[in-house]
Amino acid sequence: MTNQEKDTTFLRHEACPKCGSEDNVSLYLNKDLDGNTYETKYCQTPGCDYMVTDNDVVGYTAQSVELPKYAKQTTVRGITPEVLRKYSSGISEQNGSFIFPYIQSYKLKCYKELSKHLKPNGKKDMKFRGDTNALGLYGQQTTGGTNRELIITEGEIDAMSAYQMTRIPSVSIPNGADSALKSIKANLPFIEKFRKVYVCFDNDEAGNKAADVVMDFLKAGSSYRVTLTHYKDANEYLINGANQKFKRCIEEATQKHVESLYTREETKSLFETLATGYDPVLKGLPTGFTELDKVFSLRDEEVTTVFADPAVGKSSFARQMIANLIHQKVTVLIVAYEESDLTYLSKIVDMYYGFKMSPSKYKEYYDDILENVFPYVCVAKLPGDDVKNVRESIEYAVRCYDVKVVFIDNITACTAGAGEVHSKIGEFYMMFTHLGKEYKHHTVVVSHTKRDNTLKSEKGEVPFMRQGYGSGGIERYSYNVLALGRAVDSNVTHVAIRKNRTTGDLSEFDITWDYETNSFIEVTDYGQRNSERGIRLDTGATVREDVPQEHKETPVKEETGNVHCNHSTELQPGFCDTMQERERICGGEREVQLSGQGNITKFDTRRKRLTHIGG
Repeated sequence: MTNQEKDTTFLRHEACPKCGSEDNVSLYLNKDLDGNTYETKYCQTPGCDYMVTDNDVVGYTAQSVELPKYAKQTTVRGITPEVLRKYSSGISEQNGSFIFPYIQSYKLKCYKELSKHLKPNGKKDMKFRGDTNALGLYGQQTTGGTNRELIITEGEIDAMSAYQMTRIPSVSIPNGADSALKSIKANLPFIEKFRKVYVCFDNDEAGNKAADVVMDFLKAGSSYRVTLTHYKDANEYLINGANQKFKRCIEEATQKHVESLYTREETKSLFETLATGYDPVLKGLPTGFTELDKVFSLRDEEVTTVFADPAVGKSSFARQMIANLIHQKVTVLIVAYEESDLTYLSKIVDMYYGFKMSPSKYKEYYDDILENVFPYVCVAKLPGDDVKNVRESIEYAVRCYDVKVVFIDNITACTAGAGEVHSKIGEFYMMFTHLGKEYKHHTVVVSHTKRDNTLKSEKGEVPFMRQGYGSGGIERYSYNVLALGRAVDSNVTHVAIRKNRTTGDLSEFDITWDYETNSFIEVTDYGQRNSERGIRLDTGATVREDVPQEHKETPVKEETGNVHCNHSTELQPGFCDTMQERERICGGEREVQLSGQGNITKFDTRRKRLTHIGG
């Protein structure tokens, strides 16, 4: 069609969905000789080729899918050609199906095809074509500019209808009410850019149920529940000319309500919980360290601090907790400041399986890792020392991936160079506490000691709480504080509980590092998979007092002279590790000659035992 065949009128400027400019798209109203009107758009930004001409939609294409050719656009289900073009939707010229493109980063990812015919069972016939992995929201590309409000509907037609009636940016979840929460979680960063988010689902049983779940998930203060009182969905309002009634539903949408106090019934239920045998230790997640789990656990809403001098093993202690939690199928978030994410993960995998992974072993265990480790690990991209960025990382993880324990390793590195460091640490701890209370998760914070402390760490001394870096924040906000000490060249770490709000117990105990398995010995056996070194077994390093005395085995003493060997005598962990380091025993069994009595003894590296086999 030539310019002589149409009458063109400039309407307004709009934001460009392609280059992001706020007002560089020129919108024209055109009228042809037959009296038909339609709009054309052109972006005036240099280098941007965004345009919509005549009855065409933007030519979005993807490697795996291409939009079908649309028929000449007319009003469909009350939706005008203008709105259809805005959403790049239309009626397929080939089969008359309604086409809804899903466009992400200005590229066509896939499209949904709604047949004009129903299925034999009377339900709608819909199918996706293209890549549906990590699918965004329908209409997401139309919400550019400085918009502060967003309507979320249950279907694509409803999204276009809501926009047409209100001119508020509107999007739709892709797969209906049943997967509403999943879609919201997957697109949370986009959704929470808006000051007001209206949840406008269908007024039926499925829609109301889904809206309740989504409202529970979204933040208070910015989420609003729309109640449709006259018709089932937004499109029915449009078809029936009830635009003003729909606008009134939006205006009267109710905010998510948050109780500032427990109701009397809720308070009563708290007392009933106490009366039915409340145990604060059992209430939380076990750490996996046998002695530690006797006196406290990782409970919701609380913060645990682990601190020590440099090179004592704070990160190893934290990683062991992570591996133990993964064995319990508990999802964790890792915020690692001092090591690369890849290095941190590799050490956790070693601990999980109980041996040092080689490249060939990673290939061998690849499927097992994807099934049993990967689903329970979340890794934050380093968010810097900005409290807001760290908060956003934690919020997204606990809300979208159901993270139960957050590990910050470590707070000292996180706040380095942040001005008034002690004040910054207090600010972080306050944030950790508030988030834990809001989302019901536990936070473990790794920290250093003060530089000017008088601690003799090379001799294995354990710091007191006042020697912790940012001790004011630790004292004020940490529910539990664990201090570690390890002498130079020793594989035994002393753990002291400096603060314990769970039971008040301030006990101390030792844990031993096994260089062979790259993990600590005294951990609960969570039944990890058989490896070339076998399942981690109890080494007898700590004998419970309730074991009858006659069943306790006498450990072999580490001596440089003669060693008397009884049959199947248990070795002390320190002796095993020393022996392993000196002899470089690397798996299975090995016969060694012990000086003195000429006894030939077999050393089993899995069970840490010497067994007499002759002399």
